[in-house]
Amino acid sequence: MNKVFFENLAIEAGTNDVEIVKKIYYGLIRKTIRDLGNGKNLVYPDFGEFYVKEQKARRIGNVNTGNISIIDPIAIPKFKPDYKLKEYVKRKNRC
Repeated sequence: MNKVFFENLAIEAGTNDVEIVKKIYYGLIRKTIRDLGNGKNLVYPDFGEFYVKEQKARRIGNVNTGNISIIDPIAIPKFKPDYKLKEYVKRKNRC
């Protein structure tokens, strides 16, 4: 991440310590990745929910050879925004 991102995040948090903001940010990212990897749902208040959805196995065919292959099911991370986030974005887009 670039330096400006963390400086702006520190200003929003009301602190001058950019290093602490970096540690918290990367800690949040690591926790999110770890929990999603273990199949847990994560709810961030007033922001939304991260969850894992299992994509079903699929059959695909090669047009040139006529062979049919099966793609194994895979887990895909998804995000469902909170209603407060949706309303905020709607209000901002009306201006």
